[in-house]
Amino acid sequence: MKQQQPQLPITIKRKAYICAELNDASLWKTAAGNVNRVVEEFRGEITDSGYLFERFTITAVFPHRRFKALEQAVKTALADLPVREVAIWPTDPFNLRRSRAA
Repeated sequence: MKQQQPQLPITIKRKAYICAELNDASLWKTAAGNVNRVVEEFRGEITDSGYLFERFTITAVFPHRRFKALEQAVKTALADLPVREVAIWPTDPFNLRRSRAA
């Protein structure tokens, strides 16, 4: 009889782009720290982060697709800061596609 190899669980990492726009650009480190805690609660890993003026973007990978719940948790974490907008994107929001290019 042939011995079977043990099946290893396959974990697919799904990328999410967390974008937030602040009223005060000097608070981006505080906001990024709050988002980092939320990402850790959702078992995610931050792969990249950056900011330009009052908008910052954090790229993270997750083993699930619970992006609506993630968006609500990020909004709750940033509720005490002056935030204009929070959006979670499953694809790169800054990528120009031919269909959108002028």
